[in-house]
Amino acid sequence: MLNKHKIVILGAGHVGSHCAHALCRRWCAEEIVLVDIDREKAAAQAMDVADSLSFPPADLVVRSGDYSDCADADLIFVAIGKARSPGQTRLDLLGDSVKMARTLVSQLSPYPLPGIVVSITNPADIVADYLRKALHLPRSRVFSTGTLLDTARLIRTLSEETGVSRRSITAFSLGEHGDSSMIPFSAIRVGGLPLDAYPQVDRARVLERTRQGVYGIRNRRICRLSGRSYPARPQGCSPRFRPSLRRIRAGGRPLRRSLCDRPGGHRKYR
Repeated sequence: MLNKHKIVILGAGHVGSHCAHALCRRWCAEEIVLVDIDREKAAAQAMDVADSLSFPPADLVVRSGDYSDCADADLIFVAIGKARSPGQTRLDLLGDSVKMARTLVSQLSPYPLPGIVVSITNPADIVADYLRKALHLPRSRVFSTGTLLDTARLIRTLSEETGVSRRSITAFSLGEHGDSSMIPFSAIRVGGLPLDAYPQVDRARVLERTRQGVYGIRNRRICRLSGRSYPARPQGCSPRFRPSLRRIRAGGRPLRRSLCDRPGGHRKYR
């Protein structure tokens, strides 16, 4: 796996294009292919990313392509889907996301898929499970990005609340990405100490900020300044693809939170 280092990103919107940028900054592959139902958009986004690589330290091809590129891809990111409207939850997107995923499956079915599939499309965990079953792939080859973004928000929030560097914080979010995620507060370590050593930290506020992120406090301001009906947040989620890819290429070590279909129970946290 990952001998040719070819990555295909399905969906060339905000998240897909920023995913490509994030991967290119670390030269995680020899070839990155953007695929979209709007071929012109995919070509434009690919050229934009390629322009940023005019002085690369290593050879890297960024181009637009089609679904046949998945046949020899080592890693496939699924970033299709619609942006949320004001008041919508991620689960509200399920109907539209499954329709798009069903169409995607029909477009991919003629080709073998030897690589690993990572779902970003909201609701990411449910869509990942749907893709795994519809594409008839083993559990070990289909993941969602899970609560990686929630974990990033959690660590940022704890750093802001305690004044401790993010490098000295160990914390993670569990459950499903977004409104139903949960935080095992007993497992958090800040500067090597349990969270109880920082009584000023309001746990309810930490949980709210972890779940809401950019859609919370800054929502109305970003909408007003950007002119969007709902703010996109690709800059916040795209950096999580690099560590995910590094861990996949390393055979899963060290571990990082992601979602796959796992038979059996789960450890309980409070």
